[in-house]
Amino acid sequence: MFITFEGGEGSGKTTQVRLLAEALEARGRAVWTTREPGGTPVAEVIRRVVLQPGETVAALRGARGLPAAQPTIDPITPIAELLLMNAARAQHVAEIRRRLAENTVVISDRFADATLAYQGAGRGLDVATVRAVCTLATDGLAPDLTILLDLDPRQGLRRKLHATRNRLDDEALAFHERVRAAYLALAAQAPTRWRVLDATQSPEQIAAQIWQVVGSAGSAGGSAGS
Repeated sequence: MFITFEGGEGSGKTTQVRLLAEALEARGRAVWTTREPGGTPVAEVIRRVVLQPGETVAALRGARGLPAAQPTIDPITPIAELLLMNAARAQHVAEIRRRLAENTVVISDRFADATLAYQGAGRGLDVATVRAVCTLATDGLAPDLTILLDLDPRQGLRRKLHATRNRLDDEALAFHERVRAAYLALAAQAPTRWRVLDATQSPEQIAAQIWQVVGSAGSAGGSAGS
């Protein structure tokens, strides 16, 4: 199976990815956990460029023997962000397909739906254009199951006040509200693939609900890798 987790900032995706992987491995399943942007060496480099461009440029300057002080860099445009996300995804998809072919359960913290929510609704890019670019990058790969951890953006951003932050965390509240609305709309359009869970519950409560969802999806059979 190919399982993805989606949700806004601070929704607890990373924790639930880990808990689900541990539960599956305890039952003898081979599991690969991954994330977007990222998941392969090239994609992880692109992740750093997208989420921490200033620090990444400074590190590259230092590696080339140039002054590594924080440079002034031009902002990443929404279109550039869209293309970078999908360049990383194209690399990632090849590895996901390889793992699925080995009968491994792949669990990803975000996938193409995140781009529809963040770069489409959040940045205000044309949805048809965003879908077309994502379709090119995914090469037809779609998750068997997507779990949306739904949370009011105000609460999610409060959770991240003392955590490591990136440039998306610092967007205005209205940006994060558009992202949440887009996620809920995507879930409503494909209810057989999506499951929406209340992320205000305890991690243990959420994990128990996810286990029920995964068990029912697994018994129904998946189409991962198609």
